[in-house]
Amino acid sequence: MKPLKKQKNKNFLSEIVQKIKRIYFEKGFYSLLFHIIKKTIQIFGDTNSAIWYIKELNDKFYKINPKINVEVNLNSFENTVMWLKECTDKWVYNEKEVEIAKKENHYFPSVIYKGRIIGCLKVGFNNVYIQDYQKVIKFPKNTAFIYDTYVLPEFRGLSIAPFLINEVCKLLKHKGYKKIMCHIPSRNTSSKRAYLKVGFKPIKCIRWVRILNFHFFSTNPTTL
Repeated sequence: MKPLKKQKNKNFLSEIVQKIKRIYFEKGFYSLLFHIIKKTIQIFGDTNSAIWYIKELNDKFYKINPKINVEVNLNSFENTVMWLKECTDKWVYNEKEVEIAKKENHYFPSVIYKGRIIGCLKVGFNNVYIQDYQKVIKFPKNTAFIYDTYVLPEFRGLSIAPFLINEVCKLLKHKGYKKIMCHIPSRNTSSKRAYLKVGFKPIKCIRWVRILNFHFFSTNPTTL
């Protein structure tokens, strides 16, 4: 085994131990036990559901004014990836997601406030790795997919997310895309508000199930 691989394994184990300690001391033994059981079950199978939304890019665009003076950088893939790696919310960065995004030339535009990134959006086309489904989904031609929108907690509620979504939709229309889709868990009310605000419409709730390495959808999302 190469030294670099040994170091990676050591770091991975260290992160697991730290996470176990944090859950135990912050939430107690039963929360830790529930977490271990949940992770064990996920080895054999997993499931989730989300509402899929769509915006036809020939529809009208809404004027969105954020409550603070921000700028959008539509060509900031590398800077956005570096920023995501350093985020406190670790779920926002996924190596497989970035690998496919780089290969397919996806967009990771960012929002800048006073010289620093405070949020971003991940938009793909063709082949998109969707972390929620642990799977690459191939989208039809002229269809884009937003697979994440993220704004730092202290800047939420300032219309930054809908402003960024709107700007990205304009870019995609200019590049010849006809429609753009996204999926949002029903419990995520803030994201639903942001997308509805810029003209996205709900079309269907889709459940995904994984049993071992077999993936099943209640409806194939690429046929919506």
